[in-house]
Amino acid sequence: MTPSANAEMRYMMARMELGDLPLGLLDRARDRLLAAEPDAVAIVVTGSFARGDAHSFSDLDLTVISAGEPRLNGYRTWFVPLGDGREIHVSAGATSVAAFLRAASRPTGPSDWSLGLPTDEAGLYLWRRDTPAVVGQSPEANDEVTAIDGLPDSPIVRRPFGPPETEDFVESAVKVARCARERDSLSARVQAQALGRRAPGLLLPFNPTRGARDVRDAYALALSFPDASEGYRDDLLTILGLLPRDDRAVIEAARRLALGCLALLRTRALEADPQDGIAAALRDGTLERRVRGAFEAADRGLA
Repeated sequence: MTPSANAEMRYMMARMELGDLPLGLLDRARDRLLAAEPDAVAIVVTGSFARGDAHSFSDLDLTVISAGEPRLNGYRTWFVPLGDGREIHVSAGATSVAAFLRAASRPTGPSDWSLGLPTDEAGLYLWRRDTPAVVGQSPEANDEVTAIDGLPDSPIVRRPFGPPETEDFVESAVKVARCARERDSLSARVQAQALGRRAPGLLLPFNPTRGARDVRDAYALALSFPDASEGYRDDLLTILGLLPRDDRAVIEAARRLALGCLALLRTRALEADPQDGIAAALRDGTLERRVRGAFEAADRGLA
């Protein structure tokens, strides 16, 4: 690698904090969003700049919290020159105080990127309106003050893990086998990835973990489970498409992972999935027989 390429790589990998952004960028972003959302009570920084792991090509993710229903429709995107030929991507969304508090205090389940793991989604206040309630002030104005007072000191959103998706896990495994039998390798790999994304959630009852901070962290946590089926880490990497393996290796990894996870559930956490009928089907081996039978049929079809 040439000296100039080395310098470019170091620049790309260098960590950035909010204070490293060009002077006035955050103020201009705040003013732009307040002009678009006049009922705003706070602006929150999320993503890599909130987590503290941003670099020179990271997006600046912002969320406007409005006292009522936000006026912003979807996301707003713009790019700000950094003065060295590069630009920073600013992405801003909006939500209401009520919706934000629901997400922060009563989350409905894991994030869709977290592989079923709990999450700690970082947030920092970029700006927060701080106006005390005034006797005789209009009800609308004091409603806004009430909304402000209801915001948490730290805008971190913590989501719990969900129950094991055992039924969907089994059907994903069966679909891998069916697609393999039909020699549809693309569909088999797609279904294997679905199987892999559901596997960590099945193992959480005996692999307690902290909240994942981002997608990479979720994968790292899931891959580090100490209490899992034999070959779990390599099998999970294989079926998620993160190791260069041929079609047959993906199918065999899906078979091992599915049967291994189901056996662990049957012996270690029979009642972990509250869905009616799942515990009974685990206890008598129905789910394992279904998966084993599907892969044996695929073996015969491929012979």
